Amino acid sequence: MQELETYAMAWSSPVSDAVRAQVDKATTSLAYVDMASGPMMRGLLGFLVRASKAQRVLEIGTFIGTSAMGMAEAMDSLRDRQDPHAPHVPQDSHGPHAPYLLTIDKNKRYIELVKDAFAQEPYASIIESVEGDALAMLCAGDPRIFTPQRWDLIFLDGDKAHYPEYIEHVVELLRVGGVLVIDNVLWYGLVLDAETLATDKLASDADAHKPNATREEKHKQKAVAIDQMNQRLAQDPRLTIQILPFGDGLTLATRIQ
Repeated sequence: MQELETYAMAWSSPVSDAVRAQVDKATTSLAYVDMASGPMMRGLLGFLVRASKAQRVLEIGTFIGTSAMGMAEAMDSLRDRQDPHAPHVPQDSHGPHAPYLLTIDKNKRYIELVKDAFAQEPYASIIESVEGDALAMLCAGDPRIFTPQRWDLIFLDGDKAHYPEYIEHVVELLRVGGVLVIDNVLWYGLVLDAETLATDKLASDADAHKPNATREEKHKQKAVAIDQMNQRLAQDPRLTIQILPFGDGLTLATRIQ
């Protein structure tokens, strides 16, 4: 499988030097950089931005910043190909016709990690990085998220234990025709055992919220939450859904009403 992935990347659009440098920086700073979106995932996100001509992107879960950078590069390429006779939009504008990507993470270390990269162009004129609890912001109706314009593409890669709560808000934020991308929707295959795990949900929840909860206890709780989200999305008449066994599972959805 690794050989096939290497082959696929060899004949795909190359990763930018800036993204590669940010991956290297994160690798020296973090012990778990493998949690970041890999090159194929970043490539797919960029492809989706270009295919949907997304001008407004919301990302929940910044981590090392490379997924936001890849999407911003795609948005910048769309800006470069706009009608030359269209009204000029200053590069530092986040106005209604300028590309804009809002990325949110509550981890201070991650926010610091991305600052230097996001300060460079084209990222600086497209990306706004916010330190905060995205779910709390959604529940509070934060005006940076709840704007008059709906979002063209939303990438959800936040706290898996709260995926069902995120979904209660993000579908409504998406414009009709917009794209919703959700990562880790198969969760190491544990979603296959979600029904069994759910029978012990009360005990699992109690264990998972203890300060000394084990990785396994937290994983089980997240698997149950992810399975609940997958079922809710499949029954949502506003969306068409396709789950792909790509990486740790990827949901692609389009809002149709």
